Amino acid sequence: MELVLGPESLDTKVSFLVGAGAGSFSHAGTNLLAHLLGTYEMLRSWGVRDALCDAGLFHSVYGTESYVETVLPMSHRTRVRALIGADAEESAYLFGVMIKRTFYETLAKRGAFSVCCRLTGNRIVLRESQVADLCQLAVANWLEQRPRVAVQYQFMKRAEFGAMRRFLSPPARLALDTIYHFDTV
Repeated sequence: MELVLGPESLDTKVSFLVGAGAGSFSHAGTNLLAHLLGTYEMLRSWGVRDALCDAGLFHSVYGTESYVETVLPMSHRTRVRALIGADAEESAYLFGVMIKRTFYETLAKRGAFSVCCRLTGNRIVLRESQVADLCQLAVANWLEQRPRVAVQYQFMKRAEFGAMRRFLSPPARLALDTIYHFDTV
């Protein structure tokens, strides 16, 4: 019996990413497919909902501000949405298009959350649940690749990750605290 984790099976989603060439893109000492799978697995280990795990599997396929490689053009959003579901695709899209500085700025707010789109320059209004999802994705994305980056970069964005803590699930917060020692400060 095949376990179905979303609209399609994990094997189907991974096959799609393989077909799109995600394994041929370099990423933080490995390839993008391995990073996407590692991010997915980290989110799964935290017990987050399936849609957020799927967003982790696709979180940078449209490129990001800091990872400019584009596995899939924006014209493929409908296909990705059909594959992983609208909720997961929207989270992956937001993760890819947000200007990180504007995301970090919105973390300090108690409402009226938004980010700026790196492609259009327009503001995108976010629900608090979307901010929480983006925080989970950002932490899983970073913690998955962190062991492979140079030592001098392994504690970067400490203040930004500290601001994310209030939005994180307990397992994600524990994983972050274990590395950054926020719980002992």
